[in-house]
Amino acid sequence: MTPPADAAPAADPRLPGRGGRAHAASRRRTPRALRIGRHGLFIDDAIEQAYLQAKLRSVQGGVRRFGLGGGLLFLLGGFIDWSALGESWRFAPLLVVRLLVFGVGAYLALVVGGAGQRRRSTLRDAVLAFELAAGLGAAAVTLAYQPDLAYRVVTVLALTLALYAYLPVFGAANLWVLPALGLLYLAEIATMFRATPQFLGFVAVLLALAHAAGWRIATRNARVRRQRWLMQRRLRHEVRVRRRAEKNLRHALESCPVPLLVNRAVDGQALLLNRAARVLFGSARHEVPGGQPPVAEFFRRAEELEAVLASLRERGMVRHMDVQLRTVDGAPVDVMLSARCLRYEGQAAVLSSLVEITARKQHERELRRLSATDPLTGLRNRRGFFNKADALLRREGVRPMALLLMDVDHFKSINDTHGHAVGDLVLQMLAGRVKAVLRRPDVLARVGGEEFVVLAPLADLDDACALAERIRDAVARHAMRINGLRLDVTLSIGVSLVQPGRMAIDNALSRADAAMYRAKHAGRNRVEHRVEHSIEHRGAPR
Repeated sequence: MTPPADAAPAADPRLPGRGGRAHAASRRRTPRALRIGRHGLFIDDAIEQAYLQAKLRSVQGGVRRFGLGGGLLFLLGGFIDWSALGESWRFAPLLVVRLLVFGVGAYLALVVGGAGQRRRSTLRDAVLAFELAAGLGAAAVTLAYQPDLAYRVVTVLALTLALYAYLPVFGAANLWVLPALGLLYLAEIATMFRATPQFLGFVAVLLALAHAAGWRIATRNARVRRQRWLMQRRLRHEVRVRRRAEKNLRHALESCPVPLLVNRAVDGQALLLNRAARVLFGSARHEVPGGQPPVAEFFRRAEELEAVLASLRERGMVRHMDVQLRTVDGAPVDVMLSARCLRYEGQAAVLSSLVEITARKQHERELRRLSATDPLTGLRNRRGFFNKADALLRREGVRPMALLLMDVDHFKSINDTHGHAVGDLVLQMLAGRVKAVLRRPDVLARVGGEEFVVLAPLADLDDACALAERIRDAVARHAMRINGLRLDVTLSIGVSLVQPGRMAIDNALSRADAAMYRAKHAGRNRVEHRVEHSIEHRGAPR
């Protein structure tokens, strides 16, 4: 597929003719249609015409200045003729010549007014007519000033350089006509003024130098103008492409179903939120006072924000980190965050993608709850108890705590006699009675079939035994009535203190278990406690 002409690279800004491998390589890379020939014009006529159409205003201005300015200057030379020739018969014909040249220049200025709809051949021919008129007029002036030939030579040289300097080049003929007029001028000097060979050679050298310098000036000016146009066209094309790409990118970002957020790195100020992100944070529903807040205000947990910032500082990116944010209304929302450092609008920034995982997190929390909960009583199970106990020990430090291990007396006979359904109801009612006795910070769990455990922050062993006695009494005092049955239920409770150390809960549970079995062996419906190796008991035997 051929790329459009606008997409082609501009020609090498160095002048053709300057040899070298770099220039040759540049010419090979430049499409032939965009190459500039040795006359300073595009090789392809259609491209040249496109250049003239694009630069119509500046071309019109340059041609008008060339025609009117050159014609007016040539006409003003009539004052010099009047001061030099006075009443001589040669003044009148010379004035007519100057008027004719001015008229041709005015015609050129008029022709260029309709150049927008004309081909460059029209402009070339009009400029060529003015060149011929000015050159022939200069030859006529030279004939009129026969006695002062050296002065006129200087004038012709100056006119030649001026024509080259301000010459709008639209074709090779615009350039070649001036050297032809120079040869005509040399022939005029040689035949009509009978100049000496030395003077003729001197004039020929001066004219050759003037035309060489003028040719270089004219072609360079034409080439530079066209190269500048190519560069401008290329830049305009790149701007259009970049704007189109930016528009497409912004549209893609806005339409992306994944919430995307760009924030400034220095202060965390949000620079861009796509529609999905605005919906996620709730800012799509109403305007946020003062604009979007800094990203740090979206984080609910400071430690998660610090983890994100640390990863950005160390690796320049964050990969799939689960964090909890808040909406503009303060509602929590769980997301999986990925981020990367980048440059945005010339400043350091961070691009973040946010995948909402609130439903997944709720499911995970529910699974964790179920894995740590006894489905029959709704209490914590063994796993949930140990997790809670570890958390309390880490948080409470060396604060005194007691552990109560309880077992339902003769529970197997209840199941065997009345069935497991009744046994389940007994356990549920038992859990309710025990909970009614406990305080808010106490932790109750079912750790076995008919075994329950309580972890309580208490000052000493006497307080722990008092709590255990209240639990035993609350259960034993009132019989349970289930489906018309009256069941007397009692508990054997072992009490121990939680000692500091890595195995604090396990050791306390072992001591409480030993104390509980001591209560079983001593007749049940009792409270036993154990401190190190000693065991004491409290309660009424059944």
